[in-house]
Amino acid sequence: MVSFCSCLQPTGGTWQETAYELSSCWRALCRAGLAGCCACCRHCPLQMPSKAAVLAHLDKKAAMPARKARALLVLGHSTPPTVREVLVTLEAAGNGEPVVSNLQRVNIHSSKWPEVPYNQRPHGVMDQVGQVIALMKVYQQLNAFIGAAFPGYSYGEGCEPKCIGDNYGAYQYLNDDIQRAIYVWFFMPQSLEGDGAYIHPLPLQVLAAGKEDDLSSWECTRWWFNGHFFNSLDDLIRAWNADVEGMRTSFRMLLPAGAAKLYSNFLPRPGPKRGEKQPVGPLAFEPYGRRFSIAQGNRVKWLGWELYVGYLPHYGPRYMDVRFKGERIAYEISMQEALASYGAGDLSQANTVYLDSHWGIGASVRELVQGVDCPMTAAYMDAVTFFKGSSKPNYHKNAICVFEHNPGERCMNCSRTLVLRRVSCRLQPSHSRQAAAKVQLHTSTAWLEGLYHASSRLRLHVGCPADTPVLRHYSYSYQFYGAIPGASLVVRMVSEINNYDYIADLILSNDGMLEVKVVTSGYVQAAAFQNYYRNSYGYPLTFNISGTLHTHVLAWKVDLDIAGTSNSVNIHHMKVGEADDGAGGTIYINKYEAQIAETEEEAAYQAMMLTPKVPVVINENKKNGYGSPRGYKVQLNRPLLNLEPPGYARSKALGFMKYSFAATQHKDEEAHSSSIYGQARLSNPSTSVTDYVDGEPIRNKDVVVWVNSGLYHIPVAEDAPVTTTTGNMLSFSLVPFNWANESPATDMADMIQINLQNKAVPAIKQAVAGLNCAPGFADIPFLESGFESA
Repeated sequence: MVSFCSCLQPTGGTWQETAYELSSCWRALCRAGLAGCCACCRHCPLQMPSKAAVLAHLDKKAAMPARKARALLVLGHSTPPTVREVLVTLEAAGNGEPVVSNLQRVNIHSSKWPEVPYNQRPHGVMDQVGQVIALMKVYQQLNAFIGAAFPGYSYGEGCEPKCIGDNYGAYQYLNDDIQRAIYVWFFMPQSLEGDGAYIHPLPLQVLAAGKEDDLSSWECTRWWFNGHFFNSLDDLIRAWNADVEGMRTSFRMLLPAGAAKLYSNFLPRPGPKRGEKQPVGPLAFEPYGRRFSIAQGNRVKWLGWELYVGYLPHYGPRYMDVRFKGERIAYEISMQEALASYGAGDLSQANTVYLDSHWGIGASVRELVQGVDCPMTAAYMDAVTFFKGSSKPNYHKNAICVFEHNPGERCMNCSRTLVLRRVSCRLQPSHSRQAAAKVQLHTSTAWLEGLYHASSRLRLHVGCPADTPVLRHYSYSYQFYGAIPGASLVVRMVSEINNYDYIADLILSNDGMLEVKVVTSGYVQAAAFQNYYRNSYGYPLTFNISGTLHTHVLAWKVDLDIAGTSNSVNIHHMKVGEADDGAGGTIYINKYEAQIAETEEEAAYQAMMLTPKVPVVINENKKNGYGSPRGYKVQLNRPLLNLEPPGYARSKALGFMKYSFAATQHKDEEAHSSSIYGQARLSNPSTSVTDYVDGEPIRNKDVVVWVNSGLYHIPVAEDAPVTTTTGNMLSFSLVPFNWANESPATDMADMIQINLQNKAVPAIKQAVAGLNCAPGFADIPFLESGFESA
């Protein structure tokens, strides 16, 4: 087992903090007596040194940069209450354990703010206390109403066995009178093992609000019940008793019964089960053992790739010093934000905007299940985090897995995807009979959906198209077949943010391509279904309950260093040109106009279908063998824009959505494109990538790229019990673009060419044939039917 820690730091090949250092940081803050800082320290991750110092250490063997931690302090007892950040310098004592030598107050990370207003502090215990105080002020009335609207149920102490629970969604600063507002929704839990309360909401919601640090000021200021809004619980009860608009006599709660009650969990359903006699599909195996390694400091190596794997407690996965064939491709690739923004006609859902960096994407990693979350061949690493006021580090066993192959997206974290791979091969008439014995014909094209054998059934590959060749060609005239089998390494971690699961993969390919992919699963945050929702917000999950439309957006930082740190952005603008058809007429053709961006504004844009662009980060001073600048293309696989109107105040914290692609000069102080402080006040974030795009020159500079990927999730019945991962993918790719003189995969040992003179056998078949314990694969010979007449 390899120890894995939450932050990265170069220490002789190690980019991580230790549990000793985390504990030392916490103890130092306690000793400093900063207004009870034993309890006020939200987190204490290692502070990344300057990039120049790190590169000097890595590339020029300079001294290791000083090790410092950045502590986030919520100082509720100071005058006035505030939020600060402090750098804690760590040094090694005589016994080798870290000690603190200095505390230094600094500006808020990635901003010029000296401190954060207390009303923008991260969500904590005091907010929960305020919520309870607000609800207790109306407890008797609330319990009476719940008993009337939901007979047999009650709320609070002594409610067993039929209890109504409450949960909170997002929280916001609304105005100077309501500086802390929490949207609370009520639910009716089902007493079933492994049941998700997130999809048992009631049509009852309330806004609990208070002023700054005065807990006694908390009260319930707005109520919503089954499509109706009220300014007080008294107003709601009077309307209920008076049956205003039939709200009492027409109200019905249709609860699922029998097997229908299973809709929100993973317990077995009645009836026959698919795959019951064969519950497990094909298993991967490694005929020569693992081709990857994990060294101290979480340094992963595989087929020419090398990188350090880590994550930040708030922001999530971070991959450092990514190299291919000995050359650094990226200094840093890191998640910056995960947005979930909802829409509905109620109180809570309509006001829910989650910036999940605030809730701790990285610190929410959890243990992975072998054989389900990761294949049986995976290696695992542990995680240690220090977050949300912990007094000691928290360990998470097997929180990251590394494995070769691409298992694809899993359905609800537990099933497999059936893939029928189809390869088009045109048959010569003289050989059609012979081929028909092996291949199902479709007019003049054979769709290879498997091969029939006299002694075996049709064999189908279960999984994703993991074995798709990275290069392949079968000569149209049957002269030769050539291919390089595909291979990929996956580094996977899963963060559980309350109801949602983010399955984050870094996928390295043997041809030099790198993909960052996140698929979403978990429970939807459901709401009471209203009939008009079908045409606006979502469809029923069960009788009275629906999910509501929400937007997922992930933002990433990509610090590319192509053949060095002097890089430019070459944007290929896709155009339509004119050409001669050979007979005096004019035709329209595709073309591009390549333009190297001079300033940051020229390298920042929104992806539009009518004006497509292909951005490439290049080194103008380093060419491949044919005179083209070496580079990597940034492929935006699913960009998504903010549809809110320009100038909308609450969009300021969503600055990472303004550009699908943006490139800026590297600056150590511009470390993140979003801020954990934006959650509490969307109109006043401390950090936004829009502030970085400020007219500076970008050509032949150290370039940092900011990208996003997103999707619109319209909840439907199939989102129960939880959202399927299939189709819910957010990703971007980095692809070699004149980086080499030919495909970087051509040095793979398993490259193969078959013709009449060379009857080569694929390396995989050789490996299987040489094993005494080989699985029972049928031998499907390559027919070479076309070669006979070539």
